[in-house]
Amino acid sequence: MMRRPYLATTTHAPPDGRGVPVAPDIILNEGRAAEVTGLSRRSLQRMRVEGGGPPYARLAPGRVGYPSSALRDWIAARTFASTSEESAERAKAVTP
Repeated sequence: MMRRPYLATTTHAPPDGRGVPVAPDIILNEGRAAEVTGLSRRSLQRMRVEGGGPPYARLAPGRVGYPSSALRDWIAARTFASTSEESAERAKAVTP
């Protein structure tokens, strides 16, 4: 009898059983979110006050977390193929 190797369940299918499996959302602490984004913890803290940073969750007083999917989406929205593409996106955001 051939034994089947153990497979960690790092993805799951949608509830309806169709579609592409997605990675489960995990909550990252501020330090790990800083590592993932390449920003300092202080920059993340400033962005929470001023706006413009990745979405976060207030988990408890003095404790925030960043959903991994929100970080991926936030980074993807700031990813460009060239500086001219980035400039064009910024111009669209400013022009009503």
